[in-house]
Amino acid sequence: MPTVRALFRAALITVVLSLLIPTTTTWPVQAAGSDRFVLAFYYAWFDVNTWKPSVVPDMPAQPYVSADRGTISRHVAQARQAGIDAFVVSWLGTGNQTDWNLGTMLSVAQATDFRVTIDFETNSPFFHNQGDLINALRYVTNTYMGHPNWLRYQGKPVLFFWRLPAVYTAPGQSTLAAWRAIRDQVDPNRSALWIGE
Repeated sequence: MPTVRALFRAALITVVLSLLIPTTTTWPVQAAGSDRFVLAFYYAWFDVNTWKPSVVPDMPAQPYVSADRGTISRHVAQARQAGIDAFVVSWLGTGNQTDWNLGTMLSVAQATDFRVTIDFETNSPFFHNQGDLINALRYVTNTYMGHPNWLRYQGKPVLFFWRLPAVYTAPGQSTLAAWRAIRDQVDPNRSALWIGE
């Protein structure tokens, strides 16, 4: 049975060691030019009305407004510290807060090696037909994909798509045929990497 003195010595050693070991770990950031990335999905639609138990089951340690540049800067810094290379920003289309916040995210990332892409929300309330999807994807291509901090894999810009089966289809058109028709109009040379989830 350990003596009081032995227990005190063990407690003292534990305290001293805890003071010597850093309390936060900084993970190495992915080497530039590498083809291996750590990605995290990022939802940019939160505001002061979101943080209520009746709206979301999980409350963040620090409630925030997604449109706040300081919040975005803090989230990018926290992600980089955790070893995350890029955010996949959930995007609902043009002219809403996810679009404006994407622009801010790219602006914040420009001062770093952090990368950004979108998760194209196929069933967004802002899309009503295939033409809306095509126009939105052309907008992303022309407005954001040329940004130096846009996520690229082997030189190709990367796009993610959520809920592929929710795509608008023409009468008699399969989901696969609809996506092929959309891509043929937006990215006929297959110069971007499209990832469906």
